[in-house]
Amino acid sequence: YVNMEGRAQQTFPALTPPGEAREDWKIIRVISEVVGEKLPYDKIHEVRGRMSEVCPALVRYGTTEPANFFAQSVAMSKSIKSQVGEAKLDVSKKVLEDFYQTDS
Repeated sequence: YVNMEGRAQQTFPALTPPGEAREDWKIIRVISEVVGEKLPYDKIHEVRGRMSEVCPALVRYGTTEPANFFAQSVAMSKSIKSQVGEAKLDVSKKVLEDFYQTDS
């Protein structure tokens, strides 16, 4: 998983799932077989290997990856055919009446 800071982290099970419970990736693997699109992963290291192919940042544990969302947004804006209007954006509700801070 990726934490709030943007660092990929790996966890290890503290205990085995009770009864007939299974790990998430195993459940998804079985569902894929039931729907007729069997995923080719039978071991956790195969899943992690595929993750490293798709997104190498997910297996660089403990490091943050530089993000350049500005470059992405510029590229996406060039692909849009319509133009943005000149009207200013505004919100209808400017004051939150029932706001409660819950992280105290």
